[in-house]
Amino acid sequence: MWFKIMDITAVTSIGGKGTRIESISYGKPKGLLEINGKTVIYKIAEQIALCGIKKLFLLRGYKSELFDNEIIKIENQLDLEITSYIEKEPLGECGALWEIRNQINSKDVLFVLGDIVFDVDLQRFIDFHERLDSQFSLITHITSHPEDSDLIRATNGTQISDFKFKNQEKNNSFRGFLGNAGISLFNTEILDLIKSDSNIKNKTVFRNLAYEFFKLFKRIYSYNTSEYIKDIGTPERLKKVIEDDKNNQIKEKNYKFKQKCLFLDRDNTLIKCTKGNYILDPNDIQIKKDKISKIINLRKNFDLCIVITNQPQISMGLLNLETLYDINSLLIVRLLDLGLKIDEISYCPHHPHKGFQGEISILKEDCFCRKPNPGMIFQQTFLRNIDLKSSVLVGDSKSDMLAAMNSGMKFIDIEDL
Repeated sequence: MWFKIMDITAVTSIGGKGTRIESISYGKPKGLLEINGKTVIYKIAEQIALCGIKKLFLLRGYKSELFDNEIIKIENQLDLEITSYIEKEPLGECGALWEIRNQINSKDVLFVLGDIVFDVDLQRFIDFHERLDSQFSLITHITSHPEDSDLIRATNGTQISDFKFKNQEKNNSFRGFLGNAGISLFNTEILDLIKSDSNIKNKTVFRNLAYEFFKLFKRIYSYNTSEYIKDIGTPERLKKVIEDDKNNQIKEKNYKFKQKCLFLDRDNTLIKCTKGNYILDPNDIQIKKDKISKIINLRKNFDLCIVITNQPQISMGLLNLETLYDINSLLIVRLLDLGLKIDEISYCPHHPHKGFQGEISILKEDCFCRKPNPGMIFQQTFLRNIDLKSSVLVGDSKSDMLAAMNSGMKFIDIEDL
């Protein structure tokens, strides 16, 4: 894989003023704020260097001269070749990308926002990008503040099907739960395809590069991760990151390390569903609130939480993927409001019984993913480096119990919580 890493140039934007955090930054650029002895830009550079990338472009603007000594330190300690572009006027998050286009000779660009603190297995992200032959991949995660986040929909799990911008007028019909995490990987040639609009001053990768590429009917992929990625854009968020770093909660989320997962069944574990019926509309959701508080207490013992659910009504032609995504999106947001964070929902659309009117015959099969088979569990284990021996499945049925047994982990009946 080494040759793939060497064909990537990292770019980080550190030109913003940080007006929302100036009450504690006292005019210092966000990239130079310290997290327990290391600046934000140093921690970003550490992550880039760890995955083997050797070239880093810094897009500098506000008080750019203050970064000079830190850049020398990074070059000496992290073996990174750093090139700076100093904006004469503010060009937004990524406006300077087009200014440095001729200096980027690599196949791909790894773009990282300059005001985030993260610890991510970037090699795993790069492998995802290569495996799907992706031209543009965005790292996404369940956002705890969707009201001021850029959001996407990925109805098939990875390919992005819609965008919503954080400053966009509220759209109640848009249901999404994955926020843009501020890290992306894209083909350098996209900068030639998408022209820079000089009338737009505050350009962002999400809106002015990814979305513009999407509008050309190009494929863009979402890499959903539960690894630690947080912006330090407000005093409260900076304080939380410093606290998490002190408690070693940042590093342990990296998928290089084994993850303890709480797997949850959906129907009759999280939401009510009468026997023989199916959830076919977001309005059908009735959360089992008496059980959620107990699941929240259990969740504290795990690194991540994944819902695994059989949804045979898809194969029956009763439910399409768009509506299923609406249902799951609303469920995730409502559970988050109650204090339960879900990191992913994995579903099986199959059913083994054929011969019914309106069915989708290609989905009528005895698959490996339908519980009690362990396919969904094994897939998430592979993608997220889950330690099944330390993980637990909570469900309500014999199928759930057998799925746990077949994957080698403990089972807890929801009624026993």
